[in-house]
Amino acid sequence: MLLFNAETWFSISQRTLDELESLQKQFFRSILAVGSGCPIPSLYWETGGMLIKNRILLKKLLFLHHIYTLPDSCLAKEVYILQKELHLPGLLSECKPFLNKNGLLRIEQFTKLQWKKKVKELIANLNKDDLVEMSKKYKKINFEDAVDSSTRHLYLSTFLVHDARLLFKIRSKMVPTIKMNFPRDKEFASTSWVCSGCNIHLDSQAHVMSCDSYSYLREGLDLKEDGDLVRFLHNLLDCRNKLVSVK
Repeated sequence: MLLFNAETWFSISQRTLDELESLQKQFFRSILAVGSGCPIPSLYWETGGMLIKNRILLKKLLFLHHIYTLPDSCLAKEVYILQKELHLPGLLSECKPFLNKNGLLRIEQFTKLQWKKKVKELIANLNKDDLVEMSKKYKKINFEDAVDSSTRHLYLSTFLVHDARLLFKIRSKMVPTIKMNFPRDKEFASTSWVCSGCNIHLDSQAHVMSCDSYSYLREGLDLKEDGDLVRFLHNLLDCRNKLVSVK
């Protein structure tokens, strides 16, 4: 609904794109139960999501081929021909930079199915490049993980909601109660970030995965498996919640 008729939006301002992108990010954060501190690229990598500007461009490119294949007597096709001949602003001019860059100006060479497949592939690669560039601003995530950013991860549709959300937080370094995820929290800062299990190392998501103090929680589990990884974190968080309630 947010992008209804977006293929007819021309000369969209950056402010409008930013507002639409903000709404989309708010949607992702809501369903994944994370705050604004979650790395933005992770929202898209894990869900297979696409940036708003790329979603709109995809709709325009698909619509362009549809108009091209209409009979010349159709009004939409007449407008397209005039825009092309007179170099007028409109759908063709909006798509032309992308078409030029990817050698797609000869639309007649493609059937509808071929065009759809080719354009979706190119937009997916464009979206991936955009996310890789964006991810370079975040120190705690590896931008090379974007190699599979065009596909939604299977756990989001196979795990229970609570487990899927926890695994997302693990993958995006947003696990709750891991102290290093809250550097501005006065309570955690007062404990000098020391792991509550071994009282030696700085507490972090990576540390609890190998800390000897939590080895009993990892017994019989393979942390390379998503299901076992979620079980371990559930066990760890349960233990920490019990300690907090006792205090």
